[in-house]
Amino acid sequence: MDITDNRERFNRLIMIKYGELTTKKDNRKLFINALYYDLLYKLAGLDFEITREMARMFIEFHEEDYETIKEKINHVFGIHSYSLVYKVRSTEEDITRELENRIKDKEFKTF
Repeated sequence: MDITDNRERFNRLIMIKYGELTTKKDNRKLFINALYYDLLYKLAGLDFEITREMARMFIEFHEEDYETIKEKINHVFGIHSYSLVYKVRSTEEDITRELENRIKDKEFKTF
């Protein structure tokens, strides 16, 4: 999956890890699709895109919708966990630049 395709349209990304879906074996695709359609229903009315993979899903959205999306997906069965992640091209320079931008205003006591 190339998560940079929608770089201009969306500026945030949530990575969703599945819960019990990983134990379903032959029915895994069915459960992933059920979770996908449940998320589409819960997030109706917002501007977003969902990408499905066998191990996780990604929701791409606008930053101003984060709190709304977070509240809605907190109540979706089948989500083990989710994390706010950042879109970065897979080059060492881009990753380093993004990391430096994200931590420049942070104070650390340990690393």
